[in-house]
Amino acid sequence: MIFLLAACTHAPDDSTPGHRDTADSLPVVGDDSVDTVDTSHDSPDTSDTGGCGDIPLDEAGYAALYDSRAVHSYGITLSDAAVTALGVDPATYVPADVTVDGTVLHDVGLKMRGDSTQERWDGKPGFKIGLRAFTNCDAFASVEHLMLNAGLDDPTQAREVISATVLANGGTVVPLATFATVSVNGESFGLYTSAEAVEGTFIQHHWGVGTGLLWEGGDGADFSGRGQGEWNDLGGGGDPATIEAVSNVVATAGDDFYAQADALVDMDQVLTEWSWLAVIGHLGAFPYATKDVYLYQPADDSRFEAVPWGLDEGWDAEFGWNYTETALGLRCVYDPTCVAALKTHIEAALTQSSSLDVPSIASAAFALSDSAMQADPRRGTSRTEVATARSALSATITGWPALVRSQLQ
Repeated sequence: MIFLLAACTHAPDDSTPGHRDTADSLPVVGDDSVDTVDTSHDSPDTSDTGGCGDIPLDEAGYAALYDSRAVHSYGITLSDAAVTALGVDPATYVPADVTVDGTVLHDVGLKMRGDSTQERWDGKPGFKIGLRAFTNCDAFASVEHLMLNAGLDDPTQAREVISATVLANGGTVVPLATFATVSVNGESFGLYTSAEAVEGTFIQHHWGVGTGLLWEGGDGADFSGRGQGEWNDLGGGGDPATIEAVSNVVATAGDDFYAQADALVDMDQVLTEWSWLAVIGHLGAFPYATKDVYLYQPADDSRFEAVPWGLDEGWDAEFGWNYTETALGLRCVYDPTCVAALKTHIEAALTQSSSLDVPSIASAAFALSDSAMQADPRRGTSRTEVATARSALSATITGWPALVRSQLQ
């Protein structure tokens, strides 16, 4: 279905955390006096309640929640039964109270993120919070889900925040990301990344419009015969034929490939996104890879736009500006018109990024998160290893524009 938005302004290794009561003196969400946004679409989380109606639009709260200049605080309170349940089935919501920067969210849902190999209670699990997972219909900061990533695959504990900050400042639509500290029943779980979920309200916040479709790229999702069935229509009203049409152009178009593709895909937007992924050296999102991407279709323009996700692999040592494995990407780099446009977009993004001063963005992120990193009891590597990784990343970031330009020759 189309997302309809109201027209408006917008521990010890063998331990598990025990239960504690939530402080009643903290502010509690709930304000029925503000404008609302329709989120009656089917959620990918089947346990989320569908009868809550609109989510209040709270632009000030949203801006504060994803303010990357602060380290945010998440306090999770679980009963003993909920702790046990997550240990048995980490992918199903359990009831929880969650305090975000001093605001208590009562009776929300909490589950662990990742597949069967991810960290559990004896490590550093990621979490997903469903604000309407059960009977609670309160909303917070105009969002329905909160995502907490442990970042154990990134020894710097900062790549996702740096990458999202650079892309957002460059004008690319990207899920925002901030640093956060997380505790469970009073026990510190350390430094996390709070990453924005791509869902109905994401459209309002990033495009400032009230309608559109979202598609989520599953593993192998692509504009190809094999990959076209791996796109998940998040709203339930998308037409798979629109995906198939792009796949047909990729497979059959001749010298007019770029023009045919542009009629179905906003190629200027896709190449802009592609070029900024080059700026941050990220090979893990479309159109470099067949994963970690969402597609947006505006209601007034059926052409697809791409939204990258999972930006924790930046400044990859294996990077090449044309190292793409997607059908659309490969077709582009072998098409004279498309590849020329791509090179122009990359050079423009590199020029713009110099005015952003990406090394300074990285240095600020390291300084902001340093205390929390030092105090993180569940960090995947030692403090010395983190410091070494951060120093190496700083050097890589400084030399990155020259490396990319040398590859473009």
